[in-house]
Amino acid sequence: MDGILVRLILGVFIFQHINCSEYEFISYQYENRTDPATRQLYEFRKHHPKPIGLMTTSFGRPVEIRDTNALNTDIFSNAYLTDSAIHMNDERIPERIVHAKGIAAFGYFEVTNDVSKYTKADVFNGIGKKTSITGRFSTGAQFKGGSDLARETKALAVKFYTKEGNLDFLCLNQPIYFYKDPILFQHLGHVVKPNPKTFLFDRTAEVDLMTLRPELLPAYLYTFSDYGLPNGYRKMDVFPIHTYEIHNKHGDRYFVKFNLRTEQGVEVLTTEEAIAVSARDPDYFIRDLYNSIEEKKYPSWKLEMDVISFKDLPKVPYNIFQVNRFWRKGTYHTVQIGRLVFNRNPDNIFRIAEQAAFNPGNLVPGIPGPVDYIFKSRRFVYPDAQKYRLGVNHNKIEVNCPLYSKNYNRDGVSPVKDNMRDVPNYYPDSFSGPISYVDASRPREKIVVYESNAIDLAEAAYVYNEILRNDTQRERLAANAAAEVLPAPPFLQKRFIELLYLTDKDLGDRVHIALKRALKAHPPPPPNGLTIEREVCSNTQNEYIGKDDFYKRK
Repeated sequence: MDGILVRLILGVFIFQHINCSEYEFISYQYENRTDPATRQLYEFRKHHPKPIGLMTTSFGRPVEIRDTNALNTDIFSNAYLTDSAIHMNDERIPERIVHAKGIAAFGYFEVTNDVSKYTKADVFNGIGKKTSITGRFSTGAQFKGGSDLARETKALAVKFYTKEGNLDFLCLNQPIYFYKDPILFQHLGHVVKPNPKTFLFDRTAEVDLMTLRPELLPAYLYTFSDYGLPNGYRKMDVFPIHTYEIHNKHGDRYFVKFNLRTEQGVEVLTTEEAIAVSARDPDYFIRDLYNSIEEKKYPSWKLEMDVISFKDLPKVPYNIFQVNRFWRKGTYHTVQIGRLVFNRNPDNIFRIAEQAAFNPGNLVPGIPGPVDYIFKSRRFVYPDAQKYRLGVNHNKIEVNCPLYSKNYNRDGVSPVKDNMRDVPNYYPDSFSGPISYVDASRPREKIVVYESNAIDLAEAAYVYNEILRNDTQRERLAANAAAEVLPAPPFLQKRFIELLYLTDKDLGDRVHIALKRALKAHPPPPPNGLTIEREVCSNTQNEYIGKDDFYKRK
């Protein structure tokens, strides 16, 4: 046992005192050999040249060096072994169903324009006012270990820590949502995930659902377009999707679409570029965001809102609340609100990105919120998802805590923080518990929206003819759409092409031609792997077969 102790101490001493030349450090850090993400451990050691303290078990007992080696010991009396091994079994929490792979960043929102005419929300009033924010950037259908570069929805969820509670904007890199009927939530979620038998992403299922529910087509065409694959999280515009009702201190009502416009400029990747980058670095989006913040090139977005007044609502010739519809130019005006800047990476991704709980129903006074059916369903689905992943007290986890909170919720799975101590746990009460307030400016009338069930291909045509600006962009959309439908059986290919012809003849022609071209092309051959000849030993006959010789040992 003493010999083991000596070897352990000697090994730690030797490896902690290996010195490199100054040139080697300069080359490692500055001569384009590494990036901040790659140097994370090195940077930690630079800032902490000595151990940060004494290692302990989770219950605080100091770990003696002999307990760090469990060989030839009584493992059941090794508290360090049992503590670490048992904890390892429970280190993972349920993965998000969608947007599982993501990264977080901290920053601030600053008001740059006076919008008090439109909303009384404190967070958006007072030029120069800054509010702390947390953002979570993610890709839609990938698992945690998936590629950032898949052609699918990207997202930025932002939590504003306001004086009036948390305000959450859940934004996508497309200005419209996939569907308007919340019944499709489960089914679209299933088809963008792997086939339950093959556990492979199945384009046939996507094409089938898309052609049976054409309301999905506008968002899919947007995804097939250049806008569907941005060049990293920093270079995409994002949108909270819904039409929000807001009101000012006088009770005047407006309807707005919030937009977050990147100040880095919008950049996109072609499918071919994305494949090449993904082969080198499937975490490219995460690495790019992390490095830009570490290098103090802080990514930023302008927050603006497209506005339609309550009195102008009857004049608008379309349903402004339909989440898979574009607002038409000339029916609204745009107002600048402020800027979001992300200037700090978290020191621990699990603590922030994995435990962050966003809910589109987290709103503040002056923003009563959307009235569409998708929002109504998300308002109860999201809290349930967070409860499943993080527990009923997820809003008491540090990253989700509002600046001020007094309520009658008690107990449950930790964290409970102070659990409201000895405050009365029922309302109303006569013993000085928290009380409610009166908002005199809150509108008394509610809007009820009735959605049409009719199939409307106008939005899909709008994407193709108005969002795309030239034939080169339309050709790339056609190629991506053809690649989507290529693995599907012939009857689905035909149904898809017919749907596109009903949308726009030119769109149908282009995709039809691209599909015929793809069908004639030979699929890529399987890779020719290197054959490794290995030495084989047969214990029964005592024979040895090597690469260059064969012999038998007596």
